[in-house]
Amino acid sequence: MTVREASKHQIDEWSAKIIVATMSTARTPNEISRMYGVPVAVCHSRAIALESRGLLKRVRTVISMDGREHRFYQCKLKDPYIFLESGVLRARFRLSEREQVVYTLEAVVTRTNQE
Repeated sequence: MTVREASKHQIDEWSAKIIVATMSTARTPNEISRMYGVPVAVCHSRAIALESRGLLKRVRTVISMDGREHRFYQCKLKDPYIFLESGVLRARFRLSEREQVVYTLEAVVTRTNQE
């Protein structure tokens, strides 16, 4: 991912919560929903979108006894430093342990309508 590609990501409040929730441990969208109050359907769709952007990875899939698929997602950002400043979400990160390039992402945080 280039700096230009990183800067194109629009990160809203719910996506930021999903990224934060998966930084240290792989979690399912249902777990993230319970932890942060994000609707389950939103967690599922945002996790898939973040995965397609290269910000999350699916680390495992578990099939429950009732046949349901539970996907565990982990944040791909290495050494992340994320902060909110004057309504702008800023993040500095690497995409791998060996990578020397530090990317900077700045995105205006839009508050999602939770009604």
